[in-house]
Amino acid sequence: MPTFYQKLDIYLCASLSEGFSLSVLEAAACGLPIISTRVGGCVDLIEDGKNGFLVDRTVDAFVAKIELLKNNDLRNKISMQIVQDVRDKWCWSKRAKAWIEFLKK
Repeated sequence: MPTFYQKLDIYLCASLSEGFSLSVLEAAACGLPIISTRVGGCVDLIEDGKNGFLVDRTVDAFVAKIELLKNNDLRNKISMQIVQDVRDKWCWSKRAKAWIEFLKK
């Protein structure tokens, strides 16, 4: 999958309903800027404007954020931040520890 994601410039999630989207997490781990609707785990993963964008499910909302990401500095900043956040909070070793703690309680 990393080869697939590396061919993309950004990743859009336009879902109406979602659990925790593994495709969004995979794209984030590969450093793609994410633009997503406010669904499922995307609201936990994405800090709007910091490591990606959360938008209403309209074409205009997606287009507006795509236009912002034409700025190379912003795109690079968001890309680096989402990769760091995945490493810090969402990698399997971190999530496994959180589940173990949850199950112990």
